[in-house]
Amino acid sequence: MIDHDDTRRGKSAVHKLVFDRCAPFGEERAKEYGYDVALMAGDALHSAAVYYLSRLSETGAVPPEVTLKILSLLEGEYGPRLISGETLDTRNGVLYGAGSFYRLAREDVLTMMEGKTAALFGISALSGALIGLKKWDAEDERAKNITSFAENCGVAFQLQDDILGVVSTEKVLGKPIGSDIREGKPTVLLLSAYENATSGEKDFLRRVVGSSREEDEIARAREILLSRGLEETHSMALSYLDRAKHDLEKLPDGPEKDLLEAWRAYMLNREM
Repeated sequence: MIDHDDTRRGKSAVHKLVFDRCAPFGEERAKEYGYDVALMAGDALHSAAVYYLSRLSETGAVPPEVTLKILSLLEGEYGPRLISGETLDTRNGVLYGAGSFYRLAREDVLTMMEGKTAALFGISALSGALIGLKKWDAEDERAKNITSFAENCGVAFQLQDDILGVVSTEKVLGKPIGSDIREGKPTVLLLSAYENATSGEKDFLRRVVGSSREEDEIARAREILLSRGLEETHSMALSYLDRAKHDLEKLPDGPEKDLLEAWRAYMLNREM
């Protein structure tokens, strides 16, 4: 909904699915109802997550104080971090989208990523660590390391996601290609390309990004992003994965660690 995309993972998004089924009642009514259902579906999924976490203690699998701490972290720290990051992302699009993206610093975009994506990865890893430890210890180095590992992977994931949004195809990625260019969303890839572009390319990007819907102009903008910003963005993603590897090396050896290492490698090698 926020990205104004009708597909995800190659299938209709919830709001589009509902719209298609309700279109006979009128497009405006169907569109509004689609958004309503999508919003409520998100609320329902959040409620389900809290329910299943609480069930861990009801069944005796996890001490109640651990479940309570996870819920406290989720609702009081990581949830607000994630929402704040997503809010920054949408705000950046509004304030810096059409022709003004270059006024935003890459550091500001990375800060947004540390909330929007890294927080989600971080609470997932920390929750698993606390469930495995069966206790809450703010000073436990294993929990700290695995949380830091996941958050660094989260930023790398988002950087790769921005790259895939330009280099992939809709069939492989499962969502529209070039939508960040059309929406004028400032990304590290875009800002890196702009810094390295010629004066003519900079003029073109300022005119097209966030303003044009012409496919030939979008294609040209994609070419500039790939030639001027891909290498630098890819290198930045690698640096975050190197940090994640350093975190992972501090954890005990075993099949779980091997699985996490495979997951780390997937962050940069994924195609969707």
